[in-house]
Amino acid sequence: MTQENDGQTNMTLDDAFQLGIRLYQEGNKSDARQVFEQILNHAPDTVPVRQVLAVLDAEEGQYHQAMTHIEHALGLAPEDHSLWFDKAQMLTQQGITKPHWKLSSHYLPRPPPIKTFLIYVSS
Repeated sequence: MTQENDGQTNMTLDDAFQLGIRLYQEGNKSDARQVFEQILNHAPDTVPVRQVLAVLDAEEGQYHQAMTHIEHALGLAPEDHSLWFDKAQMLTQQGITKPHWKLSSHYLPRPPPIKTFLIYVSS
């Protein structure tokens, strides 16, 4: 839902998130980043936003910042397997493979259901 306010449009956080996702999917990552960072300014503990920003940072080779977002998100949602998967991917992208396997075996003693994984991968 959006509201008009003195000629400016106010969006809900969910609307803004969906806009950011659409911009990202269209390849407009710079504008998507701006949307997600604005959301973060209003709601710093939003796990999906932290996760998307981590992915954007990793794509740009900003692994330290990416890990900061992932660690913050993991502090809020330690049972979220997709966060652990992203963290392992980022470590692997940096060439850090041994901790990757430790993460996988320690925090994911059994793999997530294949349906969950397929939904995540197809997103």
